[in-house]
Amino acid sequence: MEISISVLCWNDLDDIKILIPSILKEVERSKHRYTINVIDNGSADGTNEYLKEFKELSVVFFDQNYGIGIAKNALIDKALASDSKYMFMFDGDVSVIPDSFDSMIDWMECNESVACLGQNINNYTKNINDKKIMVPCKITDDIIDLNIKSGCNTIRSWTHYSIYLLDVFKTVKFDTNGPFGGPGYGFDDDDLGMQISENGYDIACFNHIYIYHNIN
Repeated sequence: MEISISVLCWNDLDDIKILIPSILKEVERSKHRYTINVIDNGSADGTNEYLKEFKELSVVFFDQNYGIGIAKNALIDKALASDSKYMFMFDGDVSVIPDSFDSMIDWMECNESVACLGQNINNYTKNINDKKIMVPCKITDDIIDLNIKSGCNTIRSWTHYSIYLLDVFKTVKFDTNGPFGGPGYGFDDDDLGMQISENGYDIACFNHIYIYHNIN
């Protein structure tokens, strides 16, 4: 199966040096084929120079930070132009959970009502050497919650570390204006979750498995 991977980064060179090698390592052990698309949202810390070192990546360099919405919609459009059924989405400040790709794909294949499966953002560490993040990922129903609401009382889409059914993006896109998608704003996951729910899909998250996530 063809799978797309989408990565958005902005001024997070140290974390990108963790994420990109972890993606490539996971791709090597997977049974599927992957296309890796990256958008650098106008970084000025050397991130763009580092990304140029990898022939496995298809990278678009923005000349400034145009915001989460515009950048992630551009990544979605690249994935939609492929033959992929699913798209992984990563923020630039995380690392890949060992053995997660095939496990997440297999779970999605068995749950057709779900448009997004993501890692629970509350289970994270900022220490890349923390032993909790080296636990291989096996997605089972007993660690899954459906349609969890955020502090904004909306169903959250887990955009930091997730897999999406690409068909949902034929009618759903990220907002490109504040407070949801503009430069310097967050809450893109809440806005996207509202749209996905309105289109009749469920959103799932898996708990108890930790990632490195340099939240700031």
